[in-house]
Amino acid sequence: MSYDFTTLCADFCAAAQVASPELHEQNDGLVAFTVLWRTVAVDLMARPFDDPDHAFVIFHMGTPDSAHSDFARILQTMLQTNFNNLRAHQPVLSCHPQSHAAMLQWAFPLARMNGDTIYQMVEQGVNLVLEWRQTHFLAPAALASVAPSEAVTASYA
Repeated sequence: MSYDFTTLCADFCAAAQVASPELHEQNDGLVAFTVLWRTVAVDLMARPFDDPDHAFVIFHMGTPDSAHSDFARILQTMLQTNFNNLRAHQPVLSCHPQSHAAMLQWAFPLARMNGDTIYQMVEQGVNLVLEWRQTHFLAPAALASVAPSEAVTASYA
């Protein structure tokens, strides 16, 4: 069954047991809503006019402290995680251009999704965000002295 974004969101909300919002296209063509999932803000969005076949999930990870002693390694590890998990329709770690917060973005084809698969995608993404908030995907302190380039990266599989 091929879904439109509104139906997909309603089915996701039913699977997640959260209230389904009334969706409206904004002036910029964006249709979106946010759900707070285990302390993680998750945006489900689409641009039906520009790209009717895809939608997006964006997870708000937080802002790494630039005073953190491993700040450069945190950023490098995010990039390495993207590289190591290269595949079609993968989640991608990024930085919000205005807030500078770390984000996890996931584009997906509507034709392959239903409410349950989006629910599983959100669960997986939230688990990844919560892991990042704890470790920044860096090696434990005992291993961190091995070499700065040997950061631990997360796996999306």
